Amino acid sequence: MSQDSRTRLEERNRELKRMRKDYMARFYREAAEAGFQKRPIVHTTALGPTEIFNAMGLYPVIAENYVTITCAKQEAKGFCETAEQSGFSNDLCSYFRCGLGMMYRQEGPMGAMPDPDLVVGMTGVCDPYVKWWETWAMEYDVPFYLLDMPFNLTGKLQDHELEWMVSSLKGLADFIEEQHLGKLDETRFQETVALSVRAMELFWEIYELKKSVPCPRGLRESAGDLFYAVTSLGKPEAVDYYALLLEDTRERVDQRLGIVPNEKLRLLWDNIPLWYRLQVIDYLAERGAVIPVDGYIPTIWLTPFLDGRRLDPEKPWECVAVRLWSCMQNASAAVNHERYRKLVREWGCDGAIFLSNRSCINITGVVLDKMAFLDEQLGTPSITFDADMADPRSFAEAQVHGRIDAFLELLEQKKR
Repeated sequence: MSQDSRTRLEERNRELKRMRKDYMARFYREAAEAGFQKRPIVHTTALGPTEIFNAMGLYPVIAENYVTITCAKQEAKGFCETAEQSGFSNDLCSYFRCGLGMMYRQEGPMGAMPDPDLVVGMTGVCDPYVKWWETWAMEYDVPFYLLDMPFNLTGKLQDHELEWMVSSLKGLADFIEEQHLGKLDETRFQETVALSVRAMELFWEIYELKKSVPCPRGLRESAGDLFYAVTSLGKPEAVDYYALLLEDTRERVDQRLGIVPNEKLRLLWDNIPLWYRLQVIDYLAERGAVIPVDGYIPTIWLTPFLDGRRLDPEKPWECVAVRLWSCMQNASAAVNHERYRKLVREWGCDGAIFLSNRSCINITGVVLDKMAFLDEQLGTPSITFDADMADPRSFAEAQVHGRIDAFLELLEQKKR
């Protein structure tokens, strides 16, 4: 690679980091200011229909996302303890506990989350996604709407299931209007969904490029890129960011510039990243192991594309419905097995690391089943270790590093 090319890539990488950092700060600053501007605030899940809120003029605040920032700032433990002192068991989801702790203390790494005018929950992901937001609405004493969705048993969405999902989404829009919080403009909604679909298309194309050897971008980077998909689908900022990121990724592939300088092994990471200890990914990289794909972002936010579907912005309600229905937690083991087969094969993974996440039983409950499937069907070795996605008290670094060292040695022997 020429020095000019390397300089250009380094400058673009700095630009991407600046964009993300500045936008993140602006996002939460605008959330804090929304109440003063009389703009209704909705608290919703990370998988919520942000397209509807953006089209109707509400400002969506996603507590799970704020929790991940709190984890990265090493502040989650104290907020979890606050929730526990308020009577919530430490066996409950750490996202839930940390979010409640921030609510009770009216604090956060970028200030307190603004009080909502509406809370929207959703079935089909996990029990806390119902009870968390119900509890949230009770504490804030604001209206609560629960989106309902059918379970994805076979990977084939039936017409009556799609109709049910669309009716639930339209019911949400009607509910917002009944509460005098916003009014739906169908043209604006379609424009918003078109932006959402475009952002997801760009993000998926980036993931497709990560099939390249060496891999141009790993999980450490994608975990940061995810901010836009979680908080800002339907906004032009998400499209702008992913378009620039795609340009950068393409050039890295053309220049054969890998995110891990000495790529020796390619691994699938399953489950949610350890937000307070992303350095585990760095530890793998130091040993020549890259994570080109994960059982998290593609199977939750980009699942329609992973399944071979294409979303039609001309049918905005159906687009949002399919996006929500497809997520991994709403799908059967058989559906997810086929998705994992595709991830391992197409991204060329030599092995897999499964996080036994004590806070996310919905994903973790089938870890051993997935490991057995990959071993029996593809001969792909894997390991698992215990930790929590947000609460650092369950993480044992020396033990995790020891398991990783032994696993990588096994994979290198197998390759030889």
